[in-house]
Amino acid sequence: MRQHLQDILANARLVTLLQPVLDLVEGRVMAYEALSRGPSNSPLHAPEALFRVAAQHGLLPALDWA
Repeated sequence: MRQHLQDILANARLVTLLQPVLDLVEGRVMAYEALSRGPSNSPLHAPEALFRVAAQHGLLPALDWA
């Protein structure tokens, strides 16, 4: 899995999505939450799998820069 993650990072295949965080009283966007995933055809598509493998192999800092 380490090599798979390194390939994703080396080929810029990480997908980061932004989701708005809403203030329901004010009816406005307060902030955005970022969610990173691996490619959809990858075993690292789910964020929990992606970050678990990165943590196991000391690659969490690489995700920060991806």
